[in-house]
Order: sequence, then C-alpha cells, then structure tokens
Amino acid sequence: MMVADIIDWEHKRWELVDIENLISVDEVNEIFTLPIGGKDIPDCLIWPYTKNGSYIVKSGYHWIMGENKRAQSNRIESSRQVDKQV
Repeated sequence: MMVADIIDWEHKRWELVDIENLISVDEVNEIFTLPIGGKDIPDCLIWPYTKNGSYIVKSGYHWIMGENKRAQSNRIESSRQVDKQV
C-alpha cells in the first residue's frame, strides 16, 4: 500500500478506513495533521538520516549506534531515579 492509496484525491483529504485497525488512535490523529500534496508527485522512500535521503550503510551504522547510546543513557537515568526513591 502506498500513501496515495489512503488519500481521497477528489476531496483532498485522508481516507484511513482501510488502515484504522492497523495503527493507533494517536497515529491516526497525527496523519490527519499532515497536509496533502499534489497527485503528480510519485511516492518514494527516503532515509531521513542523510542529506539526500538515500540510505547508506554508514548512516545506518551511525543511527543504530546513536540509538544504543540513547537507550543506555535512559537505563542509567532510570536506575538513578530508582536509587533516589530508595
């Protein structure tokens, strides 16, 4: 399924009936906030962690390493919170 499949082009609005049971209410509400662009622009995949939107292994590596650091930092902060409560 492509993004174009969940747009009512005649009325320029989101038509989420087909996916409402697949996503959360928060995600539905988030989608409704997105503006609908023109139909002449084809859908494409982008990787938001490079300037040109193309995926490269190096950018994937840096992203996952950053995620690991953030997760480790969150664990440390959570354990500090527990220590303060005890």
